[in-house]
Amino acid sequence: MFPLSLTLLPGSVLPLKLYEARYLQLYQNIVDGDREFGVVLIERGKDAGGDDARFDTGSVARMVGSGTHENGSVSIVTVGTRRVRVPEWLDDSPSTSARVELLIDDPVNEIGDDSVE
Repeated sequence: MFPLSLTLLPGSVLPLKLYEARYLQLYQNIVDGDREFGVVLIERGKDAGGDDARFDTGSVARMVGSGTHENGSVSIVTVGTRRVRVPEWLDDSPSTSARVELLIDDPVNEIGDDSVE
């Protein structure tokens, strides 16, 4: 999971620069796995260093590109894919993690369809 001070919507592009040890570990996990992770909005607190309060709804981010820098940081480009709810936050060591549930959205009507209730 990646708590941020911004919201990632499905279909949105989100570039990130990873430099904290916990997010470099997250990067390794997603490279070794399915290239997906969760993003949630921070309710109170700050992006860097933890010690934050997080909202319980977020999105799945799919990594579509990455590059490493000489200083050990990593830049990645992600795309939001689907919404999730976080019923339980797990231990933040070595990286932030949670149990998530997929949220199913109702389909969007075509533009011009006036049958919306």
